[in-house]
Amino acid sequence: MQDEIAYDGFLAAVRDRLARLARLISVPDLAAASGHLLGLGKLFRPQLVRAAYLAFAPADDSRCLAAAAAVETLHTSTLIHDDLPSLDDAALRRGRPTVHRAFDEATALLAGDALLNLAFVCLAEEDAYPPSTAIRLIQVLSWAAGEIMAGQVLDILGESRELEIRELELLHRKKTGALLGACCEMGAILAGDNDAQAAALRSIGVNIGLGFQVRDDLLSIQGSESVTGKTLTADLVKGKTTYPRLLGVAQSEQLTANLLAEINQQISDLALPEPAPLRRLAQLAVNRDH
Repeated sequence: MQDEIAYDGFLAAVRDRLARLARLISVPDLAAASGHLLGLGKLFRPQLVRAAYLAFAPADDSRCLAAAAAVETLHTSTLIHDDLPSLDDAALRRGRPTVHRAFDEATALLAGDALLNLAFVCLAEEDAYPPSTAIRLIQVLSWAAGEIMAGQVLDILGESRELEIRELELLHRKKTGALLGACCEMGAILAGDNDAQAAALRSIGVNIGLGFQVRDDLLSIQGSESVTGKTLTADLVKGKTTYPRLLGVAQSEQLTANLLAEINQQISDLALPEPAPLRRLAQLAVNRDH
């Protein structure tokens, strides 16, 4: 029960931090568009930062707050951009109209840009981290941001042809896996890791991201918009290669099982003091229904 209270308190504190960050935007229309999706949902990525941090058994998860808010801010930026008419042209996200539908395309583009920059502001604030720690965290998050953009380009280029399995995996390791890898690596950095442990945590997070994406592809044909809270037909309309389309449903399900087994083995190999929260989130990512 105490852990559940701490967990709920952490997520509430992350949402408070996100709200405070959004208030830094002084133009009301831009602030409203930037905050339209911010802090909604289960905050999986902030949870992953916390789980990686707690895996090393530190006592106080408040040290994760700024990093957790930063990764969620960057993630929300990418969602706004991904939903734009020039990309997926989605109508629904997190149970709400997408930002370009609720406002307009230009405002949505600028809102995504604003949040991208605020993610780094969050890590650089004076009350967040010592300069040496902030620099490391900014380096990791910058890497993830670049990988996401590269993955998005690969996604666009893949609309014109059927991708091979290795190309599809590379795309999703960048577009989805990189940020989850950064979440795990940042948690390790905040726990006072060594470089080898941080690199291993990044690899675990990237694999969680790949499993997350395979499940996402399965949900696009098995789920419902009322449960997932987002437009499910965007990839089909664009003719994108998905795991079920390439492998079939049964092999895609087997791939998720294989990835989860690999992730759990990676966690075991690290012999972390408190791996349970990280294992739980990996299970959630790969086997979720929304």
